[in-house]
Amino acid sequence: MVYIKGNALYLEEPEGWTDSITDEEFALWGTSIDNYKVEDGVFVKLKTEEELKAELLRKRRESECFPVINRGTLWYEKLTDEQKTELSAWYEAWLDAPATLTVPEKPSWIDEVTA
Repeated sequence: MVYIKGNALYLEEPEGWTDSITDEEFALWGTSIDNYKVEDGVFVKLKTEEELKAELLRKRRESECFPVINRGTLWYEKLTDEQKTELSAWYEAWLDAPATLTVPEKPSWIDEVTA
């Protein structure tokens, strides 16, 4: 639980707290000060849950997908046609992820060829 008093957030209950949010809410909205504000002791969400999830998926795509996709020609030439097709579908699914709010399943062979 995160507690709110005035314009501050506390992890422990301060005396005279006026509002609180769950740890799950704070984990989602608390990722950036641009996502919320505290106004008169009340936690105000500035973005929707869908917007925040889409942002988190974009960040996850950067770390999980782009390092695989942005490899050189020599790496791609070693892939089979089936692997290239799967890789392309996985990449397209990642590009759509912020709209679908779905994390694509990574082809099982990727970890083997990127190690």
